Amino acid sequence: MRSLALAAILLCPGRAFAADPLAAEIAAMAKDGYGAPTRAQGAGFIAAVYDHGGDYQSLRIYHVAQGRAKMVYLEPTFSAKMALASIHDGGALPDLAKDGSRILAYSVTFRGTGEEALVVLKARGGKLQRVGRYPFGEFRDLDRDGRPEVVSRDRPLGQFFSLECQSFRTMAQTAFRPRVYAWRGGTLVNASAEFPRFFSEKVAALSAGLERADARSSGDYGGFLGDALSVFFAERELGRGRDAWREFQGRFQVRATDPPGTRRCLAEMDSKLRATLAIPSDW
Repeated sequence: MRSLALAAILLCPGRAFAADPLAAEIAAMAKDGYGAPTRAQGAGFIAAVYDHGGDYQSLRIYHVAQGRAKMVYLEPTFSAKMALASIHDGGALPDLAKDGSRILAYSVTFRGTGEEALVVLKARGGKLQRVGRYPFGEFRDLDRDGRPEVVSRDRPLGQFFSLECQSFRTMAQTAFRPRVYAWRGGTLVNASAEFPRFFSEKVAALSAGLERADARSSGDYGGFLGDALSVFFAERELGRGRDAWREFQGRFQVRATDPPGTRRCLAEMDSKLRATLAIPSDW
C-alpha cells in the first residue's frame, strides 16, 4: 500500500502537494532584486513583504482562488520601511474582530522623517476593508484577554507646531497624545478611558522627567513643552482635562525675577495654546 501511495505522489505531485500560488510572483520579483517575502495568510488572502536588499520593501496582498493569486492591494515605497505587524508572527491572519473576518496589519516607517504608522485591514468574503491607520501604532494586549489592542501616538498639534514671541521661538515636536483602540462591534474604537493604568503609568514617567528638568537653565524649551503637553493630552484622554490644564499652567509660572518681556511672552503662549487646544474659558 505504501509503495502504491508513493507512486501516486511521484506520478501526480500536484494532487499530493498544493503548489505555492505565489511561486510565479516570487520568481518575477527575484528578477528585480527582491528576496523571498515575509508572508502571512488566511481567509483566502496572502500578505507578502518583499525586501530589496534592505534598501526598500514592497508590500503586496493577494486574493487566492482556485490556486491562483491575484494582487488586490499594493503599497510600494522607496522612502519607508515596511513590515508585517506582530500579530502575524506565526504566519496567520488572526480572528481579532470576532465577526468571521481575519485581520491583516502592517507597519510603515518613513526613513526621512521617522514617522510611523500601523495600517489595519479586515479580510472577509474575498474583500479587503480598511479599519484604520494609526500613527506610531502597535499591537499590545493591555488587558491580557488574548485580543491585543492598538496603542497609538498622534500629534494633535501637528509635527511642526511652534510657539514664538519677540526673540523666543520653540517647537513642540514631542507633544504626543496616546490613545488605546479596542475591538468593539467588529472594528477598532477609542477605548482609552478603559485603560487608566496604562495612562497613569505614562503620565507618571513623563511627570518624573519634568520634575527633574529645568528648561530655563538647559535651554531645552521644546522638549519641556512637548512633554508637558503630552501629560496634558494623556490626562485629557481619561476625562481629567480641567485638572490637567491647571497642572500644565503651573509648569510655566511667571517668576518674580522675570523681565517684562518674559511675562508678556508667557501670556502670549498661554493665549495661543488656549485657542489651539480649545480650552474652555472657565478653565
